[in-house]
Amino acid sequence: TLPSSAVTATALSVLDDALSPALTWFFRFRSALKLLMETRPFEYFIMLVIVANVVCLAAMDPLDPDSKTQRMRIIGYFNDAFTVVFVVEMCARMIAEGIFGKKTYFSSNWNCFDAIITILSLADLIAADGSGLGSVKSLRALRGLRALRLISSLKDLRYIVSLLVQCIPMLLNVIALLLFVFLIFGIVGVQLFQGVMRHYCVTPSGR
Repeated sequence: TLPSSAVTATALSVLDDALSPALTWFFRFRSALKLLMETRPFEYFIMLVIVANVVCLAAMDPLDPDSKTQRMRIIGYFNDAFTVVFVVEMCARMIAEGIFGKKTYFSSNWNCFDAIITILSLADLIAADGSGLGSVKSLRALRGLRALRLISSLKDLRYIVSLLVQCIPMLLNVIALLLFVFLIFGIVGVQLFQGVMRHYCVTPSGR
């Protein structure tokens, strides 16, 4: 009989031979996805989808939340298609870049932001299909966040937003000074007018 170490080595060799084609295919698939996502046409396609989604959101009728009109039904179909595109893009990026670790999908704050928006959009889509998630319908108010995906798609906008966020601590002193100036002028205005303008805009009828 073979020793246990030899049996283990043989089993691992057989397993490696069985998994090698699958792993080779998977790594080639990941490499192809990564190359595809680094191309300009793919970036332009995603930006076009985001812009079209924003246009559809702007064209929605807030007085018809149940999509009773033909226009709202068409916009709903487009929104569903955009959500599917965003979900496919997120999954493809996770496969190509990996999920956790250095230089992976969730190592970037912008990717985390995109993932949150995509998950909220998917929850909205599931709720709209009447799957028993009625409470999730309130997420429709967050559809406007999809427009912020343009920031993560354009590097120049990302740099500007990052710079503004970094400048917030330095602007706190300026904001405090402005609030102090507003307070001073408010006190001076109260002392000068002393309620003269009270009910000044009220008509004789009381309106």
